[in-house]
Amino acid sequence: MVRLLFVFAVFLLVQSPLFGQETVRYLDRLFFEIEPNRIAAREYFQVEKKLDNKTRTKTYTVDSVLVEDLTEVFDANRNMLFYTRLVYQRDGKLKSKCDFDGRTRLKEWKYFYDDGRIRTSQTTQHVEVIETVSYDENGKVLSGMLDCIATPKGGNEGWYEYLKANMKYPFAARQRNEEGIVYLRVYVNAAGKLTNAIPFGGEEISETLIDEAVRAVFGYKELWNPAKFNGVAEGSTFNLPIRFKL
Repeated sequence: MVRLLFVFAVFLLVQSPLFGQETVRYLDRLFFEIEPNRIAAREYFQVEKKLDNKTRTKTYTVDSVLVEDLTEVFDANRNMLFYTRLVYQRDGKLKSKCDFDGRTRLKEWKYFYDDGRIRTSQTTQHVEVIETVSYDENGKVLSGMLDCIATPKGGNEGWYEYLKANMKYPFAARQRNEEGIVYLRVYVNAAGKLTNAIPFGGEEISETLIDEAVRAVFGYKELWNPAKFNGVAEGSTFNLPIRFKL
């Protein structure tokens, strides 16, 4: 019955003039997009609305609880200028906030206690953590780190050294002068194992380059450092760009 009510609610949502040209997507338990007809696999749904150079995407559980609110701003060429992502717990409390600057490629993360006070402030660039400071409930700086994104062993430098040594530019793509960035949506579980990598959006790019990017990412034999939330390792889904340039 709940599933039927959810489908009916989404139908009204899309048809309503209030929302105009909104797009609805369905996600599985790992936040990967699934086909609309896979009703049993639906754990979340996204509602995306575009207006000029801005895109607003809200993600809900199947019971319509807001878990993520993403606002993106682009330039005239659809290059990312910045975005803000708010992540909420099931009880509606703010879990984390991430601000991304497309010019510097820096991300400023903030994780929160239930009362709204900052628990961890973190700066990252690509897959490397630049700085992290965690606080106790009284605002005192802690020596340990309570919250952190998932990172490959060896950080940024180690990751790119691995790609340099192991990623092969496909011969057919080289002959056709194909290049660009493959964007992968990846999932690293609480044990640090990368278990999923799905290409998404971004620029038009050949299947040959996509296949090589996926192969190279799964070829990384080291366990990742898993994400942490309040000191506990947890699975996380994030975007990983793989660049091909002749």
